[in-house]
Amino acid sequence: MICAKASRLLIARRSAASVREPLVSVGVPKDDRFQVIAEHDAENFVFDPSYLDLRRTEDLVIIQIIWNEGRTVEQKKALSQGDRRRGRQPTQSPS
Repeated sequence: MICAKASRLLIARRSAASVREPLVSVGVPKDDRFQVIAEHDAENFVFDPSYLDLRRTEDLVIIQIIWNEGRTVEQKKALSQGDRRRGRQPTQSPS
C-alpha cells in the first residue's frame, strides 16, 4: 500500500506534468520550467465548495500560471482554449 506522503508526491508530479505539457504546446521553451507545489492544511486552505456552480472537494488543486513579459496574447489564448478542450474552465481571461 502506498503511504499518504508518497501518494501526495505522485499527485504533485502528475499535476506538474499536466501543466507543463500544455505550456510547451503553446511555445514555452521546454527548459523554461519553474514550478512551486505547496500543500496546505485544511485550516489554511479556504475555498467555496460551489462558487460559479462548480463542485469542489477537499482534494481541490489550484494551478496558478504567471506569464512573464514576452509571452504573447495569442499564447495565453491558446493555453486557455486548450484548457477548455480538456474540460477545464479557466478562472480568469487571458490578457
